[in-house]
Amino acid sequence: VTRHRAEHQRAVERRARHLTHLHVVDHGGSQWVDYKRLRDLLRHDPAARAEYEAAKLQLTQQGIERAAYQAGKAEVVEGLLARP
Repeated sequence: VTRHRAEHQRAVERRARHLTHLHVVDHGGSQWVDYKRLRDLLRHDPAARAEYEAAKLQLTQQGIERAAYQAGKAEVVEGLLARP
Protein backbone atom coordinates (compact mmCIF):
# COMPACT_ATOMS: atom_id res chain seq x y z
CA VAL A 1 0.00 0.00 0.00
CA THR A 2 1.39 3.37 -0.95
CA ARG A 3 1.88 6.01 1.71
CA HIS A 4 -0.78 8.19 0.06
CA ARG A 5 -3.26 5.35 -0.13
CA ALA A 6 -2.68 4.53 3.55
CA GLU A 7 -3.20 8.19 4.53
CA HIS A 8 -6.37 8.35 2.47
CA GLN A 9 -7.65 5.12 4.02
CA ARG A 10 -7.05 6.48 7.54
CA ALA A 11 -8.96 9.65 6.66
CA VAL A 12 -11.84 7.63 5.24
CA GLU A 13 -11.95 5.43 8.34
CA ARG A 14 -12.01 8.49 10.63
CA ARG A 15 -14.95 9.91 8.72
CA ALA A 16 -16.72 6.54 8.50
CA ARG A 17 -16.93 6.41 12.28
CA HIS A 18 -19.11 9.49 12.13
CA LEU A 19 -21.07 9.26 8.93
CA THR A 20 -21.88 6.79 6.21
CA HIS A 21 -23.31 7.68 2.80
CA LEU A 22 -25.53 5.47 0.70
CA HIS A 23 -26.16 6.36 -2.93
CA VAL A 24 -29.34 4.98 -4.47
CA VAL A 25 -29.72 5.46 -8.22
CA ASP A 26 -31.98 4.15 -10.94
CA HIS A 27 -30.66 0.94 -12.48
CA GLY A 28 -29.61 1.82 -16.00
CA GLY A 29 -30.03 5.55 -15.39
CA SER A 30 -27.39 8.12 -16.34
CA GLN A 31 -25.87 8.28 -12.85
CA TRP A 32 -25.70 4.48 -12.67
CA VAL A 33 -23.99 4.41 -16.07
CA ASP A 34 -21.48 7.06 -14.96
CA TYR A 35 -20.70 5.16 -11.74
CA LYS A 36 -20.01 2.02 -13.78
CA ARG A 37 -17.90 3.90 -16.32
CA LEU A 38 -15.81 5.42 -13.51
CA ARG A 39 -15.48 2.04 -11.79
CA ASP A 40 -14.31 0.38 -14.98
CA LEU A 41 -11.93 3.22 -15.81
CA LEU A 42 -10.32 3.09 -12.36
CA ARG A 43 -10.02 -0.70 -12.53
CA HIS A 44 -8.29 -0.73 -15.91
CA ASP A 45 -6.34 2.54 -16.18
CA PRO A 46 -3.51 2.95 -13.67
CA ALA A 47 -2.93 6.60 -14.66
CA ALA A 48 -6.59 7.48 -14.12
CA ARG A 49 -6.57 5.61 -10.82
CA ALA A 50 -3.47 7.52 -9.66
CA GLU A 51 -5.01 10.86 -10.68
CA TYR A 52 -8.25 10.08 -8.83
CA GLU A 53 -6.38 8.89 -5.73
CA ALA A 54 -4.12 11.97 -5.69
CA ALA A 55 -7.08 14.33 -6.04
CA LYS A 56 -8.99 12.67 -3.21
CA LEU A 57 -5.93 12.69 -0.99
CA GLN A 58 -5.27 16.36 -1.70
CA LEU A 59 -8.89 17.27 -0.93
CA THR A 60 -8.80 15.22 2.26
CA GLN A 61 -5.61 16.91 3.43
CA GLN A 62 -7.13 20.36 2.91
CA GLY A 63 -9.57 19.70 5.75
CA ILE A 64 -12.44 21.22 3.79
CA GLU A 65 -16.15 20.72 4.39
CA ARG A 66 -17.91 17.80 2.74
CA ALA A 67 -19.64 19.94 0.08
CA ALA A 68 -16.32 21.41 -1.06
CA TYR A 69 -14.76 17.91 -1.05
CA GLN A 70 -17.61 16.60 -3.20
CA ALA A 71 -17.36 19.53 -5.63
CA GLY A 72 -13.61 19.03 -5.98
CA LYS A 73 -14.00 15.31 -6.52
CA ALA A 74 -16.83 15.86 -9.02
CA GLU A 75 -14.54 18.06 -11.11
CA VAL A 76 -11.93 15.28 -11.27
CA VAL A 77 -14.55 12.63 -12.07
CA GLU A 78 -16.02 14.75 -14.87
CA GLY A 79 -12.56 15.15 -16.36
CA LEU A 80 -11.88 11.44 -16.17
CA LEU A 81 -15.23 10.52 -17.74
CA ALA A 82 -14.69 13.06 -20.54
CA ARG A 83 -11.68 11.10 -21.76
CA PRO A 84 -12.22 9.19 -25.01
